[in-house]
Amino acid sequence: MAIYRSLGRFRGDARLSTWIYRIAARGANRLVQRRRLNALLSTLLLREPAPAPAPDPSEKTARVHLLDDLLKRLHPKKRMVLVLFEIEGLPIDEIARIVGCPENTVWSRLHHARAELTKMASKRAQ
Repeated sequence: MAIYRSLGRFRGDARLSTWIYRIAARGANRLVQRRRLNALLSTLLLREPAPAPAPDPSEKTARVHLLDDLLKRLHPKKRMVLVLFEIEGLPIDEIARIVGCPENTVWSRLHHARAELTKMASKRAQ
């Protein structure tokens, strides 16, 4: 589907196979990054199964505050893209229109925001 949707943007500067490969590679890379971020967010928000006794509400609150603190430390442009994509579930083309930049810039900001968030969270865990 991604190839079909992007066909209008194929300029013919490269071979078709190269262009298709890049679409597939970016899709695979996004999937890996999304899985990493989802695992991180799951840990931070206690989405994993609760232990036998009821979880301590203050612990969940602390994790939500931690996530909020990590998001606040991101550059506003990166935070905006991350929140719109990961939390609001908006597609990249719509995010590009909202923030007023090209789709590739949105992908770049999303990539860097995920990397920075993961790095900050792993430093906190140590």
